[in-house]
Amino acid sequence: MFRCSTDDVSEFTEAVVGFIGKLVDNTIPRTTIKKFPNQKPRVDKTIHEALNSHTAAYNAGIISGNMDKYKSAAYGVRRAVREAKWCYGRKLETQFQQSGSRSLWQELRKITDYRSPLSGLMSADESLANKLNTFFARFEATSSSANANSADANNANGPDGICRRVLKACADQLASAFTDIFNLSLTLGIVPSSFKCSTIVPVLKKPRPSGLDDYHPVALTSVVMKCFEKLVRDFITSSLPASMDPLQFAYSHNRSTDDAIAHLLHTTLTHLDKGRGNYVKMLFVDYSSAFNTIIPSLLTTKRI
Repeated sequence: MFRCSTDDVSEFTEAVVGFIGKLVDNTIPRTTIKKFPNQKPRVDKTIHEALNSHTAAYNAGIISGNMDKYKSAAYGVRRAVREAKWCYGRKLETQFQQSGSRSLWQELRKITDYRSPLSGLMSADESLANKLNTFFARFEATSSSANANSADANNANGPDGICRRVLKACADQLASAFTDIFNLSLTLGIVPSSFKCSTIVPVLKKPRPSGLDDYHPVALTSVVMKCFEKLVRDFITSSLPASMDPLQFAYSHNRSTDDAIAHLLHTTLTHLDKGRGNYVKMLFVDYSSAFNTIIPSLLTTKRI
């Protein structure tokens, strides 16, 4: 339907994205949730119902003079609280056993009412936002069904407003439209303009910033564009030679800084255990705001 309307990849993409956004607004219900400062995460619907019954029994007992139902309702509240605590404890244990450390720490923060320190942006004036826009403007903007299914539903949305949860749930229905967009974009060598937009969120590097370099730009890009980038990345990495540097830990599959630290410690301790008198010299270099000094055009020429 959309493909026959235009041959312009940007207009085609905007039509598909706009139609998806309209369907999401018309079909997904919106719910307002009230949260109170003293509300614990274990407080669920059962406790609220028990509290309502407790209040109703108390009012009825005051009028009739019979407080038996009130005593029974009070016992029901205590029982509901005990059951909610037990269920919530089991939930935390399950998350810990399944190595869900991220969700586990989130729940612990809720229990302890931990609040991260304010970044200072809430009270900042409009001039700081304009300065950050100018400062961050130095950087250049940068199978469909399977990639959509692998999207993390907990991540933030991009500027196009397409929710990851919707993309993951409707992957089979949207695969054909996105496949046409990807193929047309590759054929023409043009990236749709809506995929180039991103929302820059400044994240503090230190609690008390003293300059613009103390903010790290985090770009919220289109979810669909990330799926497209993953397809292109898989194609490029599949053509790379297998003889990669074994000490390359950054930007490598199933490797991270933890692997680099483990390898360094293992190599160092193995050398020290070989004999007395052995020693190790290490040199660590940390470039301050190294990413801010990268010139994308020169980097592209260097890689080619």
